[in-house]
Amino acid sequence: MAYIWPGFILGPAIGLYELHLFDRGSDRGIWIAAMVLGVIAAALFALTLLVKLGIYVIALILVVVGLSMIFRKRRLW
Repeated sequence: MAYIWPGFILGPAIGLYELHLFDRGSDRGIWIAAMVLGVIAAALFALTLLVKLGIYVIALILVVVGLSMIFRKRRLW
């Protein structure tokens, strides 16, 4: 539960999005509410993972930056 609690916010977001998608007469406010809840859930998932697994995320970012520096084409003057 320490990692998946933002899924409880994502669930209603998916439900509202499906309501908007399959109900032709739905209001645009339902879509906006679904997107807002989805963005909040994604941000909370990212924040939770960053707090719990922060050192691994930083290490992965440094590895990707290092690999991009190694394999990037160099320009000659």
